[in-house]
Amino acid sequence: MDFTVLLVSLVPCLLLVLLGYLIRFRRMYFLISGYNTMPAEKKKRVDTEGLGRLMGNSLFAMGGIVFAGMTLMAARLATAGLIVLLSIVPVIVYLLITAQKHDGSTRDESGRMKTGIRILIAVIIAFLLVLTGGIAYSLDYNSKPVTVVTTGQTMEIKGMYGLTIERAAIKGITFQETLPAILRRTNGFAVGSHLKGNFTMETFGHVKLYIDRSIPSFIIIQTAGSPIILNQGSVADTKALYDALVR
Repeated sequence: MDFTVLLVSLVPCLLLVLLGYLIRFRRMYFLISGYNTMPAEKKKRVDTEGLGRLMGNSLFAMGGIVFAGMTLMAARLATAGLIVLLSIVPVIVYLLITAQKHDGSTRDESGRMKTGIRILIAVIIAFLLVLTGGIAYSLDYNSKPVTVVTTGQTMEIKGMYGLTIERAAIKGITFQETLPAILRRTNGFAVGSHLKGNFTMETFGHVKLYIDRSIPSFIIIQTAGSPIILNQGSVADTKALYDALVR
């Protein structure tokens, strides 16, 4: 369990729950985005109590989803955590659509939602779906092991934060089952046990990581610059890559 991830996740969770409490039970409706900037005439047509209940309950649900998802991430169950976190999108869509029922200014004389409002909601939902798909693809892509391509002169690590190393710059390649503690991320990708990019570690200092920490096998490439540490999707695959690199 990565307790640092868990503790960091408490901040947005508690903020969502606090906002939900203030709106739902303390009736601080001015905290509802859009409502606080409405002209007084439009505010008269809003069912503030109904909107407050809906908003408060939705924020409670979002806080619970974020906490559950980040708990799974902290437990290094990245895929399950991602699925749970993405479930916040249907909650947002439900909130967006249902909130219109409490705002009389979004309806025409017949009680139907105005065309402009329907179009706006459709655009927002489409944007959320595209954004969700992009995030899911990025996380899935960056959670996969890197591909290493070698030639007589170079070694290339493909993908995000990839790089090409001259063979002459490699000072040594070793295989280890454990690593020193990771102190911080300086510029990289970190979801669950998957780490890619620039990090700082005990002993090694500044390093380039391309690893899944849950797999106890690591290839350490010492170069004229920062060390490079990588592994593959299993111990066997990592050992096979190591054997190929040291031939």
